[in-house]
Parts: sequence; structure tokens; C-alpha cells
Amino acid sequence: MPKSTEGEKKRGPVDVVESKGVRVPVYLDPAFGKASYTIAYYADGRRVRERAPTLEATRRQAKAKIAELTSGAAHVGSLTPRQTAVVSDAVAVIKDIGVTLSQAAREYAEAYKILEGQGSVVDAARLFVKHCRENSLPAISFQDLAAKFLERNRIQDYSEEYRTDCRKHLAILTRALGSVMVGNLKQPDLAAALLAATNKGSARRYNNLRGTVNAMFSYAQREGYLPRDKKHEASLVEPMNDRLTPDGSKSTPLPSWPSSSSTSKARMCHGSRSLVWGDFGHPRCTASPGR
Repeated sequence: MPKSTEGEKKRGPVDVVESKGVRVPVYLDPAFGKASYTIAYYADGRRVRERAPTLEATRRQAKAKIAELTSGAAHVGSLTPRQTAVVSDAVAVIKDIGVTLSQAAREYAEAYKILEGQGSVVDAARLFVKHCRENSLPAISFQDLAAKFLERNRIQDYSEEYRTDCRKHLAILTRALGSVMVGNLKQPDLAAALLAATNKGSARRYNNLRGTVNAMFSYAQREGYLPRDKKHEASLVEPMNDRLTPDGSKSTPLPSWPSSSSTSKARMCHGSRSLVWGDFGHPRCTASPGR
């Protein structure tokens, strides 16, 4: 057996090859009476040892293994059994998603820093995917959507009165919103367009226009022009319950229809004739005699 050198008498690694932040220890491991060296690492949860006859050859093996380690394909055998179990579990988790362990760790750490403690990386990923899906929807302008919606009404054989109302309402709104992409329209934009179309006047006209736009946006959701997992912007526009004077100020609001108990009491006093607002004491809606 050859005489041991000073370096071979040392316990522990006789050399450490380091690159890209990874350290691979080299151990003296004589075999069959000859000097040889090994490196150890873990792959697929198992400890693997590789041997070479010379220190230089082992160093070359270590450098090649570092390339695998930085790609997540193997793990250094200097880990404790508990650490090895954790690493093996992590490798199993990412096995089917096509990323390496080191890539997953680096990207997670970077994403965590970007979030600055505001939610989890998973929450951020879900929000990002939702954003991408919304932006991947086919773009369509208000006037083009209106044309498709009106054609759908014709094919579905809706009443002529309904189709006429829709045509009139959308013709008015198209003047202001025609070239705007539907996906870019927000609740304030729609509310402003509706108010302008009524010239700050009739609440009934405002609500009729609102109903048509709401139906058209629901159609856009079904056809895939708007996201289906949340309310569309037209549904967020509140109906107008008050009449507006020409200068835009609100007048006395119309009352809600009385409760059933109030209705019953009024019928006892007024017989079987149709009730009017005046029967409930509303001065603006009192019916004239004989009406």
C-alpha cells in the first residue's frame, strides 16, 4: 500500500470545489489499496457517490456536478439527514412543473421581496393570472358590440318594440362611446354618458338607457368580450330614483310603493278602483276627479 501523504491523513474533505455559490467537498477514499477520491451528493432522494483515481479528476467531476446542482438536478451530500429529507420533498414537489429547485428558490425569494409583505406569492400569482386573462379577452368597441347585440335581438325574435327601443338607446350612446373599447369603460364613464344622454332630465329615460346598456354588457360577458367571474361595469351603475331639474338639482324624490298593509287600508276607503299616489297623501301625484 502506498505511503499516505500529509493531505490524505486529514479527516474530512481534502479539497472543496466552489462555484456559483455551491460548495462540493472532495474526500479521500482509498480502495483496493490504492488512493482514490470521492464526491457525494443526493439525486432523486438517494445518496450518490462518484469516485475518481486522482484528485484532479475528482475536481473535474465536482465542477460538472456543480452545473447540475445549480440547475436543481442533484444535491450535495454534506446535508444532514433532516435537510436531505426536506430537499428531497422539494424536488418531488417541483418534479412535474419543469423548473429546477434552484430556479424555484431564487424566483420565490425575489417575488417575496417584491411583495414587501403584502400578501403571499400565491395570491400575487392568482392576481397576475386574472390580469392576464382579462387582457387576453378580444377587444371590441362600443359601436361594434352594439351592432352584434342588435343583430342578436333580431335573430332571437324579440318584440319589435323592444328592438326599436334598443336601437334608439344605443344610437344615442354610440355618439359618445362609439369608438371606446368596451373593456376600458368603467362605471363612472357609463353613468356620465347616460346622464348626458338624458340632458339631466327624466329619470325614466335614464333608467331605460341604463337597462339597455346593462343587457348589452351581459351579452358581452356571455360572448367572452368581458370577464365572467365578476360583475360588469354597467351593473354597477345605480338607477336614478329622483327627477332632476334642468339645472341638474334634485327635486322631491318619488316615494316607494306603500306596504301591503297600507294598500289594504286604502282599498277599504276607496273601494275597488285603481289606487293612485294621491290616495297615500303624495301631493305631486294626486289624481284629478273622474280620472
